[in-house]
Amino acid sequence: MATFSQIKEVRLRVDDPAGFQNILELDDSGDLPAVPAPYTAYKLTDTGAYVATDLESGATAANYERQDLRVSDTRISAWIDAYSVDQAECKALSAIATRLGAEVRLRRVTGGSETTEWTALVELYSYYRELSQECKERYKVEQGNSTGRYGTSDQPEIAGGEL
Repeated sequence: MATFSQIKEVRLRVDDPAGFQNILELDDSGDLPAVPAPYTAYKLTDTGAYVATDLESGATAANYERQDLRVSDTRISAWIDAYSVDQAECKALSAIATRLGAEVRLRRVTGGSETTEWTALVELYSYYRELSQECKERYKVEQGNSTGRYGTSDQPEIAGGEL
């Protein structure tokens, strides 16, 4: 069974939830700090939710908002158990790429003189696919399996062969 520190490592590598540099595990919402650490999300073990707040001090449990996740802890844990932390990162990036269709619906909104434009779905998909491919290649290089080549040799005949 994968540990929280392994799941945290994968989550931080794939930026899920987005925008955080650290994730701390707490028992329940009563343990949430009044002065939260900057750029930190908190995982509540009683509910499994990831929460964070924008307040720098004086935060209560009501000020914390649930963060959206693209990949569940259960899936990350299963990948870590079946493969490794490095391969779980690659699998998570691939899973995120397949879920992008549900997240981005509009490309451009024009209202009067203001125009708001979002990244196209194909651009996001390409971005996560490239990250996934880079991850897989990096894993192969670290394992020494990056060339795909192998060699063989024949035993040489010494002294002209049949003597």
